[in-house]
Amino acid sequence: MKFEKGDSTRLSGWIDASLAYRYDKDKHSPIRMREGRPLWRDAGPLLLLNETEHGSDEKKVSFRRPAVVEQTFALTESGLPVVIQVCGMRTDMKMKVFEWARSAWAVPANLGQSTRLGSLVQQELGHAEQIAFGLRNCIKALYPREGAGNKKALRCIIGRCERAYWQQLEHSFNPLMNAFAALDPNAADDPELIWSTAKDWREAIQNLAMDEFERAAEDMDADSDALERQVRARSRLNTTLKKVLS
Repeated sequence: MKFEKGDSTRLSGWIDASLAYRYDKDKHSPIRMREGRPLWRDAGPLLLLNETEHGSDEKKVSFRRPAVVEQTFALTESGLPVVIQVCGMRTDMKMKVFEWARSAWAVPANLGQSTRLGSLVQQELGHAEQIAFGLRNCIKALYPREGAGNKKALRCIIGRCERAYWQQLEHSFNPLMNAFAALDPNAADDPELIWSTAKDWREAIQNLAMDEFERAAEDMDADSDALERQVRARSRLNTTLKKVLS
């Protein structure tokens, strides 16, 4: 959708109050719906982050949630839930619409009012993304030579497992937000407190990743070479889980 103010207006620099934005150095772009990615996975930029930097020094980016969301949290009494509906549409950037989706979240107002706590929730979403990436690579390692020379190796199985992982993990997201909303914003730098607060979420990530890996392994051959690949891939996934979630 494009709104024009007068003749030949290109809307350069105009910020839509209903959109979330990503800022990368001197460029900014709206958060767009992506194929195969449910809206809740972008809950950080859409609901919780406001000019908070993420990433390494060379690849740092920041996000700004919609101005209407920012204003709503500012006007809501702490402790009350804020129900926010998010709509997304995936297009070819012209007239063709591929899909649209709508989600609703009840976000504790104090979580939205504290950028520090919101950033911690985003970090936990980042952990889930890292494990999803590791799961994808470990399933691919079940294929001979990890799919070298065959870019489509195990694509259907990987896609099925990854969809199941995210679909089931969504049930743990609201409890995660509520858990961090119960923290004092000044306690956000305590590693032990953060770990105990996210404990159920991280256990869900670990269990789902292992379950989906074992489900994929069941579809593989049972000869000695295949079993050796399974052992190595399983060990690799366990190492990734400990590194990211511990």
